[in-house]
Amino acid sequence: MKNIRGISIAIAMGMCCYAPNLLADTASMQMTSAGPYTMANVYVGPYTANINGVSTPVICDDFFDDSWIPQWWTANVYTPPNYSTTRDQQESGLTGTALTQAYNEVGYLAVQLLNATGAPTPNATTIGEIDFALWSVFDPNALTYLSGSTKTAAQGYLTTAAGYKNDSSFISQFTIYSPNMSLPFTCTQNGGACPNTPPQEFLVRTPEPSELALMGIDVSGVGFLCFLLFRQRKSLRA
Repeated sequence: MKNIRGISIAIAMGMCCYAPNLLADTASMQMTSAGPYTMANVYVGPYTANINGVSTPVICDDFFDDSWIPQWWTANVYTPPNYSTTRDQQESGLTGTALTQAYNEVGYLAVQLLNATGAPTPNATTIGEIDFALWSVFDPNALTYLSGSTKTAAQGYLTTAAGYKNDSSFISQFTIYSPNMSLPFTCTQNGGACPNTPPQEFLVRTPEPSELALMGIDVSGVGFLCFLLFRQRKSLRA
């Protein structure tokens, strides 16, 4: 029984030490898939990346840069509206209210993109039009890749998004993963160089409020368990 108690205490201590790491402001990222959809020879729709080893759908909001498979990099993690030093801010030159409004528009379009991708029968053209509209928020040059009806539709989505520039309810559903420009980017674990760097900035949809509440309960439970086990260990020593 003493050994079981010791193991339980060790596990609980490990969980207590791990829990704060969930709040870390950096993450290890690796691009694993660009998805099945393309428009104008560009992959559109959510991509897939490993974030701290967990396969995660990600939305690229950065048309300036390129990401490669299987590129590795370290990202700075931002929770809106804390995004004043992200990659898109650096490249677009937007600051203050203009930057806030741009991310609000991006958040609105990201939600529309996820809705289009999750439709019973996803329409690749619609997905592409929304994605190019999203990219053009920070880089208007993105729309020059399109022509005809697809360009008109993408411009329409962009115009609609502008109506939400003061609405943060959409971007608040996401976490921003922006490449740390002071650290190296590699395409292999042994340090091979990528064809083009740096990687792109990505959005990741955060858990729904109910999931966050459940997570809060779980973390609180771990904390309480730590408290009890530390008291138990102290009494055993006494």
